[in-house]
Amino acid sequence: MASSNYGTTPAVPAEDPTIRSLFDLARPLALVLALVAGVLFLLSAVLFVVRTAFGVFSSPFGAVYWLITAIVNYLIWKELPALQSLAAQRQYSALKERMLLWAILGVIFFLIEGVLLLLVYLKIETVSSGSVPVAPPFGAGGSSTTGPAPPPGVTGVASPPVVPFCSQCGAPTTYVDPGRYYCAHCSRYV
Repeated sequence: MASSNYGTTPAVPAEDPTIRSLFDLARPLALVLALVAGVLFLLSAVLFVVRTAFGVFSSPFGAVYWLITAIVNYLIWKELPALQSLAAQRQYSALKERMLLWAILGVIFFLIEGVLLLLVYLKIETVSSGSVPVAPPFGAGGSSTTGPAPPPGVTGVASPPVVPFCSQCGAPTTYVDPGRYYCAHCSRYV
């Protein structure tokens, strides 16, 4: 049964556009860094082989580091769509658990990507930590286009209309025609 309290509830917050923007920046960056690290690995490996062939002592650790860096950034690139899907579904607790591992690996194996992933993690922490004011679910008792009634004794004060949320994705809708609302996230009329 829907709650009649239209104020602040411990509901699931809507997807934050900053999180989406950071993910949109992180994914191509991870691929570029994986390619750069792969090229540096190849150069380091060739340098190691050439130096060893001429009898100069050389350590393979540089080539190994760049190989691991390329692999980690490639794995981050592959994992980011799944993480972005969790953010779109507003499953912030699962997202935080998985995100921290990739952020730490990103810091170790390419600072730029790691800092960006830590920013995403911190933003997720901020979004998921507090209560967010929400309207009741669309169609859950009462009118979906007006807010709660004014206190007794107050007359002539119009309360601002409550924008209905999409019944499919939970995103706020936009008033487009008399009696019709549009969900830009789902690209459909509610």
